[in-house]
Amino acid sequence: MAVSKDFAEVCQRAADFLNGLDGYFLERVSLDTGRANSGVDIFLRVGPTAPDVVISLTGVVSAVIGNFLEMDSAFIDEIRLEYVSGSEPSWPGGLSGLGARPSGFPGVAWLTIDGPMPVEVVAKAITVSVAQVY
Repeated sequence: MAVSKDFAEVCQRAADFLNGLDGYFLERVSLDTGRANSGVDIFLRVGPTAPDVVISLTGVVSAVIGNFLEMDSAFIDEIRLEYVSGSEPSWPGGLSGLGARPSGFPGVAWLTIDGPMPVEVVAKAITVSVAQVY
């Protein structure tokens, strides 16, 4: 259970950081469909006055990306990140479309980005990287 607790803390720290990204735009979404460790990288940018942010999710369980827009980037209305505990016997209501949750399935990160190009990813690992502004 220590791993789940640690991952829950990682998710909480990431959620706290992501909640403060007012004014950022969804610059790019990259999807790696490799079977062993599929991943989604989400690139966020606001401009030259603030650092770029990359959200990397690996061990992807589900990824839903809205229609790609014919523009360079899309504003973000809201970013939410929740930890879904492995001890829960079923998926939360918003994830019920994933079907039955297998017994012993680990805790996951559930990322939702609302805006003109919505993104929803459920994954077993998350990393948030922040570029340094010079």
